[in-house]
Amino acid sequence: MPPLLPLRLCRLWPRNPPSRLLGAAAGQRSRPSTYYELLGVHPGASTEEVKRAFFSKSKELHPDRDPGNPSLHSRFVELSEAYRVLSREQSRRSYDDQLRSGSPPKSPRTTVHDKSAHQTHRKVKQMHLNFMDEKDRIITAFYNEARARARANRGILQQERQRLGQRQPPPSEPTQGPEIVPRGAGP
Repeated sequence: MPPLLPLRLCRLWPRNPPSRLLGAAAGQRSRPSTYYELLGVHPGASTEEVKRAFFSKSKELHPDRDPGNPSLHSRFVELSEAYRVLSREQSRRSYDDQLRSGSPPKSPRTTVHDKSAHQTHRKVKQMHLNFMDEKDRIITAFYNEARARARANRGILQQERQRLGQRQPPPSEPTQGPEIVPRGAGP
């Protein structure tokens, strides 16, 4: 009769046990599937409620609380991404549309890379580089102009000194005035 016992247990246990049971048995928590679950708010929550939930959760998950824990950092990044999406009206609407349409929403682990945002970033970067190039060109022009004026002024000053026949004594030489001769003591 002992061989029947394992057979009965096999019939009770499904062939493919649910993953959540295995995860719970292994001591793992299941990951939230939506940004709302990650923040712990309902889908009809106001922006203020989302903000409060983010701040309270971010205090728990901030990487500075335990710098040696890399999973804390990744969970904080997920939380920040959820807040970024749900705190803005337009991104929240598009996220809700994804949830309603049945298409798989972006998981909290992935970041939303919008093509238009990438193009905007590229345009802003190009504008910045153009601005910096123009600024460098203007500064170089000012520098070269000031240098040319200094050379011209130095030449003009030297010509004027030569014309007047004055030689400025170096600061180490004492200036000598005319010799004073007392009265009655002439040559």
